[in-house]
Amino acid sequence: MNRKLIPELHDCLKLTTLQHNFSDFDRFLKYTPNTRTWKGVLQHHCKASKEGEESFPAWPTDIETLLLHIADGMSANFSRHTQNYKGETSFTLYKLWNSDALKEDKRLKEDKKIIELLKFYATDPTFEDLIKQYGYILKSRPEDAHAGMNITSLYTHLVLTGKFYRFFRTSHSLKIEEKEIIPAIEKVSDLRESKMRNWQIYLARCKFHFNQKPVRARDMNVFEHLGNTILQIEREFYDNLLFLNSNEVLIFFDDKSILEKIETIAKQNGLWLSATWVRKPLIEIKSSEPSKIAGNRSEHLYGILQSIISPPLCEICQMAPADKIWPSDYLKQFEEDTEVIDEGTENLCNNCFSIRNRPSKLKKLKKWTEAENVSVVWIKLNLNYDLLTKVLYKLYLDYLKKSNPKVRIEDAEVRFSLIYEFQQDYNEFLEELRNGLFESFGHDCVETILKDMFCLKIEKIRDVFKILNLLDKKLNSFFPEFKKLLEGPIMVSIACCNSKFPFFEVWRAIEEQAANLQILLVGHGRVETSFNYLEQILVAAKESYKKSALYKLAEISKLSEQLAELKFHDRTEKGDFESYEALKRNLLPLGMDFEGILTFAKFIGD
Repeated sequence: MNRKLIPELHDCLKLTTLQHNFSDFDRFLKYTPNTRTWKGVLQHHCKASKEGEESFPAWPTDIETLLLHIADGMSANFSRHTQNYKGETSFTLYKLWNSDALKEDKRLKEDKKIIELLKFYATDPTFEDLIKQYGYILKSRPEDAHAGMNITSLYTHLVLTGKFYRFFRTSHSLKIEEKEIIPAIEKVSDLRESKMRNWQIYLARCKFHFNQKPVRARDMNVFEHLGNTILQIEREFYDNLLFLNSNEVLIFFDDKSILEKIETIAKQNGLWLSATWVRKPLIEIKSSEPSKIAGNRSEHLYGILQSIISPPLCEICQMAPADKIWPSDYLKQFEEDTEVIDEGTENLCNNCFSIRNRPSKLKKLKKWTEAENVSVVWIKLNLNYDLLTKVLYKLYLDYLKKSNPKVRIEDAEVRFSLIYEFQQDYNEFLEELRNGLFESFGHDCVETILKDMFCLKIEKIRDVFKILNLLDKKLNSFFPEFKKLLEGPIMVSIACCNSKFPFFEVWRAIEEQAANLQILLVGHGRVETSFNYLEQILVAAKESYKKSALYKLAEISKLSEQLAELKFHDRTEKGDFESYEALKRNLLPLGMDFEGILTFAKFIGD
């Protein structure tokens, strides 16, 4: 046995149609691998996971396998003691947010295929090797096939088991002594329970913020700082992370100094963070939302703020004294950079000056902002984590009720594995959306700012409907269950404006977004709706309207929106009125107010 135990490989038999507890394994005994990883395969359970099932033939006999056993339980989507539902087992993955996703049992059934798997394990492979060889099974086979439990993949379970295992192995405060392990199944089980009740960890949710109000293309560097913060945290604390978004993380640790390190990383990038954290025994860390666990604390962690700030105040963040003058102080360093000479004078703090001091990497955006009469569309997606946990809870509860109408509310816990499973699909959704934008508008017309934020150069504002059509297709592909909701966890802002329009005004509208879908014609109105109505909006956009009627409505609204509304209901001009009636017929049932209808008319009248 050469290589160390690879925790992600512990559920070998779940890739096959064999029993997980080795009860029908005898005919394959001669192919048994002789590795430390295989020892983990044999010894990562103490007892049967469900009443009436046979126990494993072996149990943890050393520190490695006991820690694997604990990590295995921590990464499960549910408590092993709640597997009491009646119903058929299912070896296909059920996605709560995409119940129509293709379901296929891809486990290895033939003996020769199972022998190939065992020989593969005998080579002492890595987790990367396993993914390359059998990833198609890992991502389609549920971690647990019991009734109502098939909602997270084996792949997700293995990844999280690896994270928890390495965390336990390297922890300085969560220790097991070799002498504590007595080779008797009841003793080992009692030891596990003791550690679960006595070991305490932190669970923290951290959200990152910036105070800057970006004006120029160079100010958009603040988003690069945000991206760098998330990237650095992912690199340094990969095994501690349970959820990661463009501005938010869910992380566990055993020493509060980790939170202090995260705070330091944020401050070094000019950010501040809001954090909710709780410290509890392992056995009590079940919810994926720290604020729902008793005893949690919330705090805002800022950089050092001066108690008294003498004017002038920084014009970008308004949180610090302005020690620099733009562009004169910049030109003292870079005299040859003549492109900023004619820019207006601004008083900036050191942090905002350092952000603007660096040339923008957004070359396409810079070019667009310098050109005349260029229209752009800003696209920002946000994931509401609080709403995500609530929606997943509701979807899970409904699913459990199908197999057990008397299900207990507490059995529908949204645990780490369900969040991690969702994030994989969400990341793929963002990637496919970006690729779809490239395909629809061309690489030269798409600037990627964050993985969930884009800027597009467009020819006409009606191109917004191309974006909406793409969004609708991707939502149908990944999250059709969310489209049935009037309020879902994914929020999308689409803002159309001139490239020279101050971005901080666009950003303010994005931050104030209330509806799932917000479509802005910046300075001229907005449409607020839900994904539930997206298909109807696209159908309405295809209807034939009298262009002159839409033009009149838009022109009158420049003088007065009240006058435009009177015109909208005026029956004297039959041709115009027919178009307005069509708009009412198509949009009023969607709950759209007059501002939304007027904005819609401006988009389609382009």
